[in-house]
Amino acid sequence: MQTTLEQISERIRQLRIKQGLTQQELAEKTDLSVPYISQIENNHRNISLETLLKMTQALNTPLSDFFLPFSSVTPNELTDLILELQKIQPSKELLQHILAIIRLSRDN
Repeated sequence: MQTTLEQISERIRQLRIKQGLTQQELAEKTDLSVPYISQIENNHRNISLETLLKMTQALNTPLSDFFLPFSSVTPNELTDLILELQKIQPSKELLQHILAIIRLSRDN
């Protein structure tokens, strides 16, 4: 089982790769060195809150979204769905339709 710091390191790597950034590009956006980014991603270095904030800002990821996967034991697909819903700020009507679909699939 991974420690919380290992999970944070992995999450940073995942977000960087998902956004198509190299360690060099992330380093430039954060004013950190490439070796430092590498050490964080490989869990060879503890990350300060200040550095985490720099990295989440450079990765265009609000801190709340960064920690969302740690908040509960949910499948990645559910986390992705929640993040997408937050981005589009759905209307009440759309949310009602989504809930109806969920209830139908649960009842079957």
